Amino acid sequence: LQLYNPSAPSSVIFVGVPDPSPRYQQYRVADFSPECDEKIATTPKKMFTFLCLGIICPRKNQLWTVQLFKKFAGKRNDVRLQIVGARFTRMYEMDYLEQVKAEIGADPRIEVYDVTENVDPYYQNADCLILTSLNEVTPMVISEAMSWGLPVISTNIAGIKEMFTNGVEGYHFAPGDDEHALQGMQHLCDNPLLRKRMSIAARARFEGFFDLDLMVESYRQLVLQVAPPVVLLDMDGALIDWDAKFLKVWAERAPLDRTKSYFMENCVPEDFRKEAMDIFLSSGFFEDLDPMEGALQAIHEMEEEGLKLYICSAPVKASKYCAQEKLNWIASTLGERWLDKTILCQDKTMVAGDILIDDKPYEFLSPGGKHTTATWKQIIFDAPYNRQMRLPRMFQWKDWRNFVYPMLGKRIPSELYSYSKDEADGRVLLDPFRRPNNISVPNQLRRNASFSSIHSGMSADDVQKQIDMLQHSDTPLNAEDLATIVSGSLSLVGDNSSDEESIYED
Repeated sequence: LQLYNPSAPSSVIFVGVPDPSPRYQQYRVADFSPECDEKIATTPKKMFTFLCLGIICPRKNQLWTVQLFKKFAGKRNDVRLQIVGARFTRMYEMDYLEQVKAEIGADPRIEVYDVTENVDPYYQNADCLILTSLNEVTPMVISEAMSWGLPVISTNIAGIKEMFTNGVEGYHFAPGDDEHALQGMQHLCDNPLLRKRMSIAARARFEGFFDLDLMVESYRQLVLQVAPPVVLLDMDGALIDWDAKFLKVWAERAPLDRTKSYFMENCVPEDFRKEAMDIFLSSGFFEDLDPMEGALQAIHEMEEEGLKLYICSAPVKASKYCAQEKLNWIASTLGERWLDKTILCQDKTMVAGDILIDDKPYEFLSPGGKHTTATWKQIIFDAPYNRQMRLPRMFQWKDWRNFVYPMLGKRIPSELYSYSKDEADGRVLLDPFRRPNNISVPNQLRRNASFSSIHSGMSADDVQKQIDMLQHSDTPLNAEDLATIVSGSLSLVGDNSSDEESIYED
């Protein structure tokens, strides 16, 4: 902020770096006890290592680093300077490297190392970072050093003054200011208690501002503020326990097999079909349904965390009461303001969103069973009649975060996909290309307008394999995935028509 001084209200998200502590069981600043203070104060001096890490070039100004070190070190043999960053691809860098080597001369206390991807050993063996750059913004090397609990000695250019506080996590000074640079080197080298305090402060600064996980979360929060993802919430069978009300009224008047169909009238004997329909077509049926366990709390949490929620429900077309009773339920249970956040429609694929949480198998989400234009990805809320669908399957509302946030990334983690609770819990292992005998698979695959369109005529088995390969991934989400919100989804279109009439709700 100090660097660019924007006029609009602003905040800073610093570039984060991975925490190195999981890679090493014993961390360098783990012991903060008074006994440690006494031990530090009485332990004989060891070799003190200044680390200068970065491509050796005029911009990084390592020539001045060498000059400062030689002035500070004098005839001391308990200090050394390690310069990491020699690169041999550009002539001006090689010329500058020769100048640095000439300045070093035969001084054995100054070591020069080539560029390397493995910088951990250098951080692990260093006592402080020294950076004398003439041109930077917010150098990552400072963030990395503080992640290791290293105090920092640096020029105060650009955004560096915002990265750490002079006298707290280290010292910064103007380019060319030999006096203050040498003072900082002496304070850190010759005062072990001060060095320990600054080491602890540097680590705390990293944890509060520069941890990669914190950066990812900050970007997620920013996205939620400026472009909140849209989550569409189905009512019956997802937010609302529709089956519980029906079974209570049904009162075991005839056998019922809920695995047969999404449509309740097809789950009872043929002679009882009309009786089943009369129940949910009657006045008042949809008005006093109970919410699913944890559903209302989940809605509250989603709103609190910045998601944009809409109710998206398909009223039963044959019922003259259903649509109004749904609105009455929403007003009485969620509040009047939710009436403006409610979409009643027959074709949910026409509603724009990022995620749909719904118990309905996708072949019934649009009239005629043609799932054609959806921009959302579906989380299927588990029910006996939808277990032929291999989709990200949510079993209870308290787990919503485990599904919604991963699915806002580019790839959906494969562990979210399941046919059943047993498979999700690891009790049943399935071939990823397995398809139950009763699954309906369209004969064409389309990737919708959120991506470039793909049309291909292929067999049902080939389609299923394409679905698995495109939708499933064992690759863990990385920071880019988590920070990228996409609204694309895989859509299936086919000529196969449903054998069942879509007169049903949700």
